Amino acid sequence: MNIKKYIIISAALSVLVSAYGCKDPGPSDMMTLPVPADLVLTYQEDEEFGACLLFTWSPVEEADHYYVSLNDAADSSKVAEVESVAESGVLFQGVEGGLTYFCRVRAVNGYEYSDFASSEAAFVPAPPEPEEPETPEEPEDPGTDPENPDTPGDEPEDPGTDPENPETPENQEDAGII
Repeated sequence: MNIKKYIIISAALSVLVSAYGCKDPGPSDMMTLPVPADLVLTYQEDEEFGACLLFTWSPVEEADHYYVSLNDAADSSKVAEVESVAESGVLFQGVEGGLTYFCRVRAVNGYEYSDFASSEAAFVPAPPEPEEPETPEEPEDPGTDPENPDTPGDEPEDPGTDPENPETPENQEDAGII
């Protein structure tokens, strides 16, 4: 069973990481190592760290370490870099969602190194918006008039009273009172 080891880069992605104190060798005539191959950049979700990107590649036999960078695909800017990693994989934890990324890697051995190899881009979905709890609607009081909540709407009106003068009965002539 071949188990690959990965270096894990945590949430402080903007910080540069250096395990061996080596820097990107830059351009030179010393590009003699083979370019890393079989690059894979995979999005993963972690309960503790959220969005993660796992970047792996096939080891280069002559390399003693690798230079790796995580880049924003929109403008190719570096989001994080690992200046020296011996493993053939890096897990970037806590990456920002809603963006597309790609990685670059080069093999290094002393003053010799390979050209850069770039991965395919991988999209990291934005985290879901937290759901707001629904506030239950208050039930309408069946005994109130919806247009005027201070006035009862379902109570029957007394047919014997004048609404303008409640003490004087309506139609007193018809009732035989006058």
